Amino acid sequence: MKFSIVIPVYNEAKSLPLLYPALKKIMDGMRQPYELIFVNDGSSDGTADFLRFASRCDSALLTVELEKNQGQSAALQAGFDRAQGEYIITLDGDFQNDPADIPRLWEKLNEGYGLVCGWRGKRADPLGKCLEANIAGICRRLITREKIHDFGCGLRIFPKELLGKIRLSSGLHRFFALLALRAGYKVAELKVSTSPRKFGKSRYKALARLPQCLKDFALILSGQISG
Repeated sequence: MKFSIVIPVYNEAKSLPLLYPALKKIMDGMRQPYELIFVNDGSSDGTADFLRFASRCDSALLTVELEKNQGQSAALQAGFDRAQGEYIITLDGDFQNDPADIPRLWEKLNEGYGLVCGWRGKRADPLGKCLEANIAGICRRLITREKIHDFGCGLRIFPKELLGKIRLSSGLHRFFALLALRAGYKVAELKVSTSPRKFGKSRYKALARLPQCLKDFALILSGQISG
């Protein structure tokens, strides 16, 4: 298996009928064996029904069901634990990430990087969410001196071996690139497309998680969290 694509989803029943075929088209075009791992993070809408139907029609689609909502870090880790591919690709389930950017990230990874992250140059998010991301990004760059612009983009690609150095717990998905850097991996960014959320809304309150983000950040820098 060449690629495992891990997609955490929470109440994305309306987005999945658009995301799934778009993702299939791109991965089929790459002409490498792949699996799609959708992690249903305790959805209460029709997400589980869609995934059950799609998995019956597509042997490349696997579903991981979490009994209750555990958050994006736990959902990603559950997908990582099932992944069989040599390389892992992650993206968000709300269809704000464009699957068409995946081949470009793959090409960049082959230039000798251990992780390639998407960089949303112009984010299509509410003002509060963008403000939070900008504050957190400035703090990170000032302290670490690294030049990563967008630590929060869900679109990324890396070799599976990286997962031997990183294990996600609550909230740490936001620091994936930083954890990779501190594990000694060379990290690159690539500007990618981003679209406004077409359906529903983010379950996170703008700025509410910033204090916890900064606390986790301090623990990572102190070495108390290594992934």
